[in-house]
Amino acid sequence: MLSGLVGLRAHATHLEISPVSLSRWFAATRVKMHGVEVSVVWDAAGHKYGLGAGLHVWINGRHVGSAMASGGTDGGRSEPSQLSPPRLRVSWEGARLVVCQHEHLSAEEVEAEEAGVAPPPWERC
Repeated sequence: MLSGLVGLRAHATHLEISPVSLSRWFAATRVKMHGVEVSVVWDAAGHKYGLGAGLHVWINGRHVGSAMASGGTDGGRSEPSQLSPPRLRVSWEGARLVVCQHEHLSAEEVEAEEAGVAPPPWERC
């Protein structure tokens, strides 16, 4: 469930958050990963949780950043159900959050990254 709907993937240097856009909102709170506590809230319209629209991330209870939804070509007037959650990378200590603009990595790219032979993930986002 966490790697599917919420899209949590642990890497050696960072956490990748790449939710599927099947839901208009969800919250995964206090998830233990790599010795830290991660919370992720997605709210397409910004009405469910009172945090505003977008994807919101906390590491060890500290809000480390938010990113707006992507999708829609009508100047921001898209219905929330047409918007997709952004893809993020967050350093484990929460000091760095990057919104990725490209599609998911291929299996080969993930293997190269984990083997340390790919460019640092921050350079590809």
